[in-house]
Amino acid sequence: MSEEPSTERRVRILDVAQDLFAEHGFEAVSMRDIASAAGVSLALLTYHFGTKDRLYREIFTRQKAVLEARVAHLRAVDPAAEDRLDLIVAAFVEPQMQLRETPAGLAFAQLLAREATDPSSERRGIIEELYDPMARQFIAALQEALPGVPADRIRWGYLFAVGAMSMSALDERVRRFGDEAGSTLAEKTELLKAFIRGGWSA
Repeated sequence: MSEEPSTERRVRILDVAQDLFAEHGFEAVSMRDIASAAGVSLALLTYHFGTKDRLYREIFTRQKAVLEARVAHLRAVDPAAEDRLDLIVAAFVEPQMQLRETPAGLAFAQLLAREATDPSSERRGIIEELYDPMARQFIAALQEALPGVPADRIRWGYLFAVGAMSMSALDERVRRFGDEAGSTLAEKTELLKAFIRGGWSA
């Protein structure tokens, strides 16, 4: 049996680690847990990633294409468009929701929801480094699209939208509330867009 190529092994380890972190959180998962689940030695895991913090950060940096897609959609919005706010909402929601079309993408969405709401995330700096630059661009676009709205309301409105986006990854919880069949991804995307637009326009 041929040895697994190094690049493929790294990807597989990241996928396994992503699932574990999404399910249990950063603090509850050890490097030994990841090595065991991935079927590699702890020494090999350390060779590839060094520390748990570095491995965790790489899970997020490999999803930068989604961030770039959201920013690209935002920059494509015509400032003169009558539906400008709708287009900003779509740029904010759609690329992130499309990520959830695969099990791995959904696992990352759940992990991102954890990181965005975890008080210890400040120490890791992932949200500040990777997501805050995008957030500032959306806040600036909203300030231009909603003249006269106080800046603090725009900023809080953006964070409330992030909260709604994060909670939308928790399908199991909504099933406990009675949505046994579950909404389709397309239905949930449209509902989320309507909810965020309503909040921002208010």
